[in-house]
Amino acid sequence: MKNKIGIGKSAPLDTDESVVITLTVGEDGLITSCGCAVEGSAYLDACAGTLCDILPGKPVADVLQMTNMAIVYNMETELPPLFFYCSHMAATAAKNAARDYMNKNGIPYEDTGCCNCSK
Repeated sequence: MKNKIGIGKSAPLDTDESVVITLTVGEDGLITSCGCAVEGSAYLDACAGTLCDILPGKPVADVLQMTNMAIVYNMETELPPLFFYCSHMAATAAKNAARDYMNKNGIPYEDTGCCNCSK
């Protein structure tokens, strides 16, 4: 039986904040639901919530290509640049959840790391 859940966490060592993203994926490879557990600022909570609003209906493999700016652009309120790290944490947790799902189900993917900033 196929595992339908992927769980990913982001908790940088230089902060006491963390976010856990849980993805539920349907048989067709599309995300059916997304949940989050946040320990940190209201900005981190808003970023994780926005992420969970935009992911359902998307292919799980697409999460690996997502940038933190997809979260920033879809937020209802403006995210101050000082808090862009919150969007990066949420995106990283989602990518970790997608990798977890794909690993559990033997789905090959190209791991490009957490982002393409260094390229």
